[in-house]
Amino acid sequence: MVEGKRVRLEHDQANAARGNRNKRWRMSLWKDGSLLNAEIVKQGYGHALTRCPFSRMEEFRQLEREAREQRWGLWDSSR
Repeated sequence: MVEGKRVRLEHDQANAARGNRNKRWRMSLWKDGSLLNAEIVKQGYGHALTRCPFSRMEEFRQLEREAREQRWGLWDSSR
C-alpha cells in the first residue's frame, strides 16, 4: 500500500500529550488523503486496539465489527 509512496504521519491528539506506558505514540498514517490505519482494519487485517484512548476509537471499533461480520481478512474462517 505504501511502498515507494509519499505518506504523512500524524500524532493522534487524544494520545499525543502522554504516549502510552511503553513510551510509544499513536500515529495516523495517511496516503493521498486516505487513513491507511483505518483501511487495514476495514479490510480485516488489523485490530482496533483500545487500551489507550484515541480520537478515532469508535470508528475503528465499528470497522473491526464490520470486518468480523463479513469475515474479511483475518476473520475468514475458511483459511
